[in-house]
Amino acid sequence: MCPKRSSRDSRAALASAPSQMIPIQKDQRQITAILPAGVGQKMVELLSLERGLTTASLHRARGVGIVPLIGRKGVGTQVEWELVTVIVARDQADEIFEYIFRQGDIDRPHGGFLYMGALQAATQFLLPDVADDPDATQEFESLSRDELTQP
Repeated sequence: MCPKRSSRDSRAALASAPSQMIPIQKDQRQITAILPAGVGQKMVELLSLERGLTTASLHRARGVGIVPLIGRKGVGTQVEWELVTVIVARDQADEIFEYIFRQGDIDRPHGGFLYMGALQAATQFLLPDVADDPDATQEFESLSRDELTQP
């Protein structure tokens, strides 16, 4: 069991940590797309293949909508959504926002929702160079854009 630490201890540890250990990036934007089930995974793969983004994440959520109301009064249909979140530099943000909007077909009824906001700070995300690592034996499936866009 880990010893319990107070928030004061955590703040003191952060204050004394060398700034070179954690590269902080400023002027970043977070783009979040709420997409219909089945669209999010393809979006993450397209962002990686076509835009070279390695900072996309995907998770699923379920909620109750208000339209159409079914059954008992006030109870809507349960819908599953996929949430794609990506962090990009400010100068890329508008381009990536438009790309997600177009590729995700958000401009149609029930196509989803897209928003962007400024971040105070973000840590840098770098992938290891597996070519220099002899222990890196995991193989990744390579997908083409045509395979991703097939229904």
